[in-house]
Amino acid sequence: MGKVLPYSGITLTEELDGRPLDATDDYQSLGYGRFYYDWDLPRMAVTALLSVPREQLVDVGGFDEEFGALGWGMEDTHLGAALIASGCLVIPLRQAVGFHLDPPDAAAQWQSKLATWPATLARYRHLLCLPAPARQGRAFTTAADKHLTHAEVISR
Repeated sequence: MGKVLPYSGITLTEELDGRPLDATDDYQSLGYGRFYYDWDLPRMAVTALLSVPREQLVDVGGFDEEFGALGWGMEDTHLGAALIASGCLVIPLRQAVGFHLDPPDAAAQWQSKLATWPATLARYRHLLCLPAPARQGRAFTTAADKHLTHAEVISR
């Protein structure tokens, strides 16, 4: 098979039918620098299906906007890492279920994502070398106000 996973660089030698919660004892064995194939704890705690206190989200500054300029991806992983570093506990709920609907051009969008992957991964790794974000409330509010000023309100 010989498929190289883009995040960790691990080469798969056979098909993977992974069970991350079972294999990592509900993420307990995914400490700092440990992987489950292409996944580490921040990538498991991506923000697609997450509940977090508003104060901690504001304190870490929300999503790093630079990711949007670079391409697609890793902004949610960085936010997960920042929230974990700020003291948020990751408690997986096996009962939580999310559904994802792919757009009609999903294959093209994946190709677009993979084309920008090196830049977004480099940004993510760079941010992990910096001190964990904290006390970002003012910057978060300023950025949110800027975006809300340009937002379109749709009413029924």
